[in-house]
Amino acid sequence: MKILKSIMLGLALLAVCNIAGATNKSVDKPTKLEVLDVFINAAAHGKIAGLENVLDNDLEFNMKRGERTITVNKTQALDFYKASENIEQACKCSSSTIEDTDWYTIMKVEMKYDTYTRINVVTIKDTASGWKITKVDTSVVNNA
Repeated sequence: MKILKSIMLGLALLAVCNIAGATNKSVDKPTKLEVLDVFINAAAHGKIAGLENVLDNDLEFNMKRGERTITVNKTQALDFYKASENIEQACKCSSSTIEDTDWYTIMKVEMKYDTYTRINVVTIKDTASGWKITKVDTSVVNNA
């Protein structure tokens, strides 16, 4: 009977340890708000720490330039942000939610400069490795 109690106690302890371990592993996955903060820090403040981890491998980054749209992938987007690392943008940054569901969120990030506003529409999806930016559509409008 004593052996049976020891085995049951050991199994219970093992189960608790596994549950605690599973809980700690999920902490490593960023939330959608943490992902958005990383994006804003990179775009507005030149702080690119963690940016590579929050961009999905299949990222589609579209930049509207006049009548043309330039589309870049994750590697090209990272190169762009690395080139402007530690450069503080002279803009006022704000964000708002366009759509929010359990598996994706679309955010609008506005970077308002003196003469124009850069608008980023950022799609964040819940992937197997946590929340990731899967698409960014960027356009520029003149301030009136």
